[in-house]
Amino acid sequence: MSVPTRQRLLETALEVFAEQGTDGGSMREIARRAGVNVATAYHHFGSKREMFLAIFKELGFLDMPYDASWVQESTDPHVIVESLCMGAWTLMSSGADVLRLALTEAMKGDAEVRSVFDEWRVQGDRYLEEVLVRSGLGSGPVATRRAWVLRSVIWATFISQLIEGRFDAVELQARARDTAATLLESRWA
Repeated sequence: MSVPTRQRLLETALEVFAEQGTDGGSMREIARRAGVNVATAYHHFGSKREMFLAIFKELGFLDMPYDASWVQESTDPHVIVESLCMGAWTLMSSGADVLRLALTEAMKGDAEVRSVFDEWRVQGDRYLEEVLVRSGLGSGPVATRRAWVLRSVIWATFISQLIEGRFDAVELQARARDTAATLLESRWA
């Protein structure tokens, strides 16, 4: 069974972007390597930015639906925050290659990639805040601040693990417990 054209283009784009960066990798090169003409690449993705966004969507980084199934199983705020951390790290580690590429390009000042991160950040903040509010862990400014701190810890921990080249579940679970304990201190209320 052959790989659908769209999927083949996304896989090829990831390879080309990893080798040449998003600036160096062209739609023409991606199409050539995927075995299609450039018009087909543009038919599926109107630009490199749309292609990059599609890679994120394929991995579940954008348009994440709110799923409260695990929240309903626990009323313990620490468990809820730990679950948020571990869920984010699991998702991020599954797309580590994409995120490594995106971080590299964003740090180079690539405006298209930075816009992807901005979209991801806004959606992620909304998601975290929504989970905190629905779980009774704050509302209004408290939930907003907690979501911002939580996102910062999630990213810092992920980047640290990415640099070290490992995703140690035991260490991550310990960091999730520490994050919950710190985030839920009474001074945040």
